Amino acid sequence: MGSKVNILVEGQTEETFVNSVLAPYLFQYGIFPVPIIVKTNIEENGTTHKGGFVRYSEIRKQILRLLNDSSADIVTTMMDYYALPKSFPGKDDIQGHNCFEKVRYLERAWSEDIHHKKFFPYLQLHEFESILFTSPLEIATVFSEKQYINRRLEDVRKKFSSPEEINDNPNTNPSSRIIKVAPEYQKVFHGPLIAGRIGLEKIKDECHHFSDWINTLKHFKDKKT
Repeated sequence: MGSKVNILVEGQTEETFVNSVLAPYLFQYGIFPVPIIVKTNIEENGTTHKGGFVRYSEIRKQILRLLNDSSADIVTTMMDYYALPKSFPGKDDIQGHNCFEKVRYLERAWSEDIHHKKFFPYLQLHEFESILFTSPLEIATVFSEKQYINRRLEDVRKKFSSPEEINDNPNTNPSSRIIKVAPEYQKVFHGPLIAGRIGLEKIKDECHHFSDWINTLKHFKDKKT
């Protein structure tokens, strides 16, 4: 029997990635991920807006609701580390010497705030497009000016030991770097497409924080039994 995993995701890009790239990979291990896009605002007339990370209090409520789903074995997340709200647990006293230590600190603080054995939070360093820098060539391949884009993005990649280190400055975050050389980049369409072309195993080899998350999901059934 398989294990259902509810994944609260930041937007349509992550939802598509889970459905088209992550799910087929996890199916072979008996893990069935279900992406749920975060609801960022509910108006008085009942209109719901989805996507993004605005108020932590709203995110917290949605996680608690997902934890009430008795059919789910785990509730996890796929939210950007970049531009977290100030109200996020641990944000006001974040500790760590590098982005990896800092993101783990925030994930622990988040886990402690929710305080539920089924909750396993994951924050994407620094945003979804970070994992695409695993292969600048695959990014470039889907656009017309392939050689130019590949050269420019390879120059970026060489400055960091891991794609996950590509930073969170508004002008130099991963998506901004891609758009700067490929203005036609459309996050929801191109992002999951490129990730699928790269392949999860290659992404895991380059992006260790991401890999730890995938491995925890992949081996969940082993721990359960």
